[in-house]
Amino acid sequence: MKYFLAHNETDVFHYGEITEEQQITTGQPNLEFFDTLEELKDRLSFFNVEFKDNESSIDEINIEEPNE
Repeated sequence: MKYFLAHNETDVFHYGEITEEQQITTGQPNLEFFDTLEELKDRLSFFNVEFKDNESSIDEINIEEPNE
């Protein structure tokens, strides 16, 4: 399991968990990946964004399961 953060560096921050097999696309200009939840929280903190569990939004993010 990895963690992602899609953001515009100012006021849009979408984040959550993703498996290594999944693919993700976003309309945000920045998409970052982290190995640990702590790394994600540290990055959010850099932008003064409070981590909230279950806050990832899928209106602008599309996570696709791998083709079988």
